[in-house]
Amino acid sequence: MPQTQTKAHGGSVLFSFQPPSPFFSIDGARGTVTVTRALDYETTSAYQLTVNATDQDKKRPLSSLSNLAITITDVQDMDPIFTNLPYSTNIEEDAPLVSNTPPLIPPLSLLLHLLPHLFSLPALRHQHRGLLHAGQ
Repeated sequence: MPQTQTKAHGGSVLFSFQPPSPFFSIDGARGTVTVTRALDYETTSAYQLTVNATDQDKKRPLSSLSNLAITITDVQDMDPIFTNLPYSTNIEEDAPLVSNTPPLIPPLSLLLHLLPHLFSLPALRHQHRGLLHAGQ
């Protein structure tokens, strides 16, 4: 029978972390790594773990260490915060619907149609849209 990753001449191989990890566990028989606690990119963006593999030979057990690098991907987990409310701007009375002046949207723009609670247009409320330029 050929040797496999978990079957060696000395019997089964047991996997463990050295030292143990508070964020990850490893299945001793299979070597499967599982997340055990919530991960936060802003706190720690990468983990370096050491995996110990030990065979179960009664006469002469062998072991080997290997490094495991885990990189965390950042996801947007915080709501955006708008400061200095209320925002105000001037809109020309004859501006066409869904117009943008200047033609390019600056990096910090607030789309008013996403914040209907900041303004009120009784009859045409959901038809008018505009841009508020917060800075360039």
